[in-house]
Amino acid sequence: MNPEYLMIASMTLGVLLWTIGGTCWKPARRFLLPLLLASIGATSHDNWLRLCCYGLISILVYSLGYGEGKPWWYRGLVGIGIYALKLEANCQYIPLEGL
Repeated sequence: MNPEYLMIASMTLGVLLWTIGGTCWKPARRFLLPLLLASIGATSHDNWLRLCCYGLISILVYSLGYGEGKPWWYRGLVGIGIYALKLEANCQYIPLEGL
């Protein structure tokens, strides 16, 4: 399958599930989104351990609360965790052996 279609599907469905999870049904963001991203990654990669770890860690990070009742430092740590997941997902496409 063309990897560009997978990127388009992950971005489109990611935004949709993040919005649904933020407004009405929380499991869409907490569980369906990580499983969707891991399954899309499984179609283009064969490193199953890395995909399983990414799926489990993203379920953990996306389940953390960051509402108004949380202190600013906690919300900052949640934001760093979400951004670190994005960096890890992008590093799957970068060969690091030569560095």
